[in-house]
Amino acid sequence: MSRSRRTTLDQRLALLRQRLKDLSPDTMIADLRLAMCDNSNFVVEQVAKVVREHTLSELIPDLVSAYLRFLNDGAECDKGCRAKLAIVEALLPLDFEEPDFWLAGMRYRQQEPVWNGSIDTAIDVRGVCAFGLVRSRLIAPSDLLIALTDLLADSEFVARAHAARAIAAAGLPGCVALLRLKASLGDPDFQDQHSFARRRSCDPSPRSDSLL
Repeated sequence: MSRSRRTTLDQRLALLRQRLKDLSPDTMIADLRLAMCDNSNFVVEQVAKVVREHTLSELIPDLVSAYLRFLNDGAECDKGCRAKLAIVEALLPLDFEEPDFWLAGMRYRQQEPVWNGSIDTAIDVRGVCAFGLVRSRLIAPSDLLIALTDLLADSEFVARAHAARAIAAAGLPGCVALLRLKASLGDPDFQDQHSFARRRSCDPSPRSDSLL
């Protein structure tokens, strides 16, 4: 990004922050909705953080729309998944429960070029979406466990770690056995996750219903 473009973007972000300080809640939502349509992933990232801070559930449709927009040519228009990650993090506390959205996010990959190769910058997006799926009451426990098991086999360690924590948080029957199996297959970093899951399974859980 050129210096002049960076300066312009910083000015836009500073102006947005200043405006939001002086606005009434209704006007703030209107301004955030407009800013969510910005082509800059940096702007949308900051807007999503404001939505999360103020838990503005009125903007759920706008968050979802922006997320889908940044899927198109994501490696170019949303480098580092900055906007997409901020959006799913904003949706998480808003009780957004659409399982298809979270499932798609758990499968999303974004390869970006680096020196002598490429890297996947969507790892944390997959992890946050796993927790979004755990919170959803619209998915059968069996389907939830299957999706989390798929993420537990992800090629990226950080994504597997996200999956282990999500499995433990789900509190489903069989989660301890699943993490024990993962640890026994030669992923020693999951020993701590297994201990956490074993402790977690002893507590009452809203998802302790039997597998379908």
